[in-house]
Amino acid sequence: MSLDQDRRSFFIRKLESEKLLPENKHVLDLGPGLGDDIAFLANRGYEVDCVDKNPDVIANIQSKNLKINCVIQDLAHFKIEKEKYGLIIASNSLPFLPEKEKVDTVIQRMIDGLSKKGVMYLTLFGMHDEWQGKRIMSFFTEQEALGILAKSRVKIYWKNIEEGYGRTMNGSIKYWHIFKFICIKE
Repeated sequence: MSLDQDRRSFFIRKLESEKLLPENKHVLDLGPGLGDDIAFLANRGYEVDCVDKNPDVIANIQSKNLKINCVIQDLAHFKIEKEKYGLIIASNSLPFLPEKEKVDTVIQRMIDGLSKKGVMYLTLFGMHDEWQGKRIMSFFTEQEALGILAKSRVKIYWKNIEEGYGRTMNGSIKYWHIFKFICIKE
């Protein structure tokens, strides 16, 4: 098993096992973190774009020497080309937008950016999350999260709620409350 297979997220493994990796090989990752998922996809011939406002995150992605188009920009201001992407990922990035309205706007842009039958994976933080109350972040009830998706042209394929202690990107431990969604554009 190669290194990039070992580092795939649960989400990528689920898409693979359920034959949901899209035929449209354009992928957008909003807030790629360490970039393991997009590295895996780029190695399999997907055309990958990623966006993050942190230049260190982008530098890390570029150091992988893969064909990944990187943009340094705040997610709230990034314009997503309509119907371009077969897969859009926003894993643990949307909660770092400080206003729920901005999160809603970005999700609607994500949906507009999906091709027909395109797949979207996103996470939102719940009200029990340890970071709840930070002014620079947004947190949702389950009903609010479902409400954003209900008014959209997507079908929720899979939903999961996780609560418990786990590691952050820098290795520290915190209490997480996360809503995870896989949606398919109708």
